[in-house]
Amino acid sequence: MRSRENNTLFVAAALGLTLAILVTFQVYILREPIRIRLVQAADKQAAEAAGQELYADNCATCHGTNGEGGI
Repeated sequence: MRSRENNTLFVAAALGLTLAILVTFQVYILREPIRIRLVQAADKQAAEAAGQELYADNCATCHGTNGEGGI
């Protein structure tokens, strides 16, 4: 008859790894809104800069640099 195996170490390691994964996901979830706001702010800043350049290239000659009107 075969002797009974002791799997306690494997079960403890699996439990520890599972808990580590769960904690990692919780930290990620808590930080995600901050990351999204930073990306949106960077996108908005890039869009504003592109819009200012587009206005300066195509619109400022007639409408003035501040949109006050020209010709």
